[in-house]
Amino acid sequence: MLKFGVFGYGMIADVHVEGLAHIEGVEVVAVCGPREAGAREFADKFGIENVFTNPDHLLALDDLDGVLVDTPDVFHHDLVVRSARADKHIFCEKPLAVTVEEAREMYEAAKAANLRTVVGFSNRWNTAANNIRRLIEDDVIGEVVHVHSQSLNTALVRSEKPRFTWRTDAKRTGTGILGDLGSHHIDLVHFLVGDITDVCANMKTFTPQVFDDDGTPHAHDLDDDTIVLMQVANGAHGTLGLSRLGSVQSNYPVGRRHAMINGRKGGILYENGQGWLFMPGQEGEPIPGEPPTVDKGHGGQLLAGGTRQMETFVQSVREDREILPTFTEGLKTQEVLHAVVESSKSRSWVEVRRVG
Repeated sequence: MLKFGVFGYGMIADVHVEGLAHIEGVEVVAVCGPREAGAREFADKFGIENVFTNPDHLLALDDLDGVLVDTPDVFHHDLVVRSARADKHIFCEKPLAVTVEEAREMYEAAKAANLRTVVGFSNRWNTAANNIRRLIEDDVIGEVVHVHSQSLNTALVRSEKPRFTWRTDAKRTGTGILGDLGSHHIDLVHFLVGDITDVCANMKTFTPQVFDDDGTPHAHDLDDDTIVLMQVANGAHGTLGLSRLGSVQSNYPVGRRHAMINGRKGGILYENGQGWLFMPGQEGEPIPGEPPTVDKGHGGQLLAGGTRQMETFVQSVREDREILPTFTEGLKTQEVLHAVVESSKSRSWVEVRRVG
């Protein structure tokens, strides 16, 4: 029996613990978070025995094999480093950290302890995305010349008083839309096309205030609309477009998600989890994948992928081997995030520095 603890008790922790419930021979034995009442409510929902507010108390449990770090970004570094020192295998939500320096320390701590790690880059578990990768590897579309990837939702325009959450709080996250959803798309480019080597970016904040449920305003200075030009190691180039002010397809659970990849022989469209192959002069041919999930809500859409993420983490721990995406992939994405921020500040092209 594998025993896991979970840091956090929000929506993504809910999805992951529900996913673990579908896997035989696994038990979630503890939850830890800053509010005991919130952790207790979460524990009662899933029948979890132990509730903690001190991470070290969770990590001191006998026979604990691993942990899930499902907290706001600012807590990732401390929890991962503590867990590595306690010799626990680690699943960590994306982005890996708030800064690239933190991400490198997390990577090194897990590597030094020879731990199994997995990062929650959700596209990696999508059937259509994996079939797209095989089509590219099999040279069906030829040499890739460009990739354009977008993620847009209405988080900051669906109300006259946009909500203040940890994702819009600079004290709890490193960047805005860039780290939140942009990290998924950076990893998608790495997964399908190749490593991003250079970027030229413009990060903007269009929404100056966000509001508590009681209407109290908070200054908002994180990026809510970001555009990135990018160069890929194999010679391809492209763009990333990220926004919390995108109304197109806002009826979808997480808004519009779109990637277009063109090669010398054909092209691929990956849109809202579905894929199509286009050859010159022909209609698009569907690429096998799961049925559309646009009618299942955000939580329902996340559950299938969350279960697969947990299956990967469990398999990696049981077989004591790396299964991608690991902290290596998390660090690669963090290095791109860092370069994007530097580029936007300097108003120039910035090389992505690879360390480790």
